[in-house]
Amino acid sequence: MFIKLSHLSALGLNENHVYLIFIIIGVLVCYFIIQPFIEWFVVLQSAKLLSYIVSSLFVILIFFTITIFVPTMSQPFFTILDMLLKVIAIFGVLLGLYGGIRYLIRKT
Repeated sequence: MFIKLSHLSALGLNENHVYLIFIIIGVLVCYFIIQPFIEWFVVLQSAKLLSYIVSSLFVILIFFTITIFVPTMSQPFFTILDMLLKVIAIFGVLLGLYGGIRYLIRKT
């Protein structure tokens, strides 16, 4: 690690505090990177795209919550996660194709 934890222990910080600080910084950076895109989607009135993003995150959250509380899920975890991510990606592509086809039909 590039930070010497022994120096931080004099300040009363342990390893968990350092990880917590990095996670908070990561969340803030992600928020400020994603915020302009979300505002752009709202301006474009892309409700389907925002619904897809939120529903995908919700499904992934449910999956990880189930794997925490069901100990037998640890065995096929990566297989199911791989399948889940593929289904979410295919669903996104289908939504994109559907929106593109509807746009082309409206143009003609």
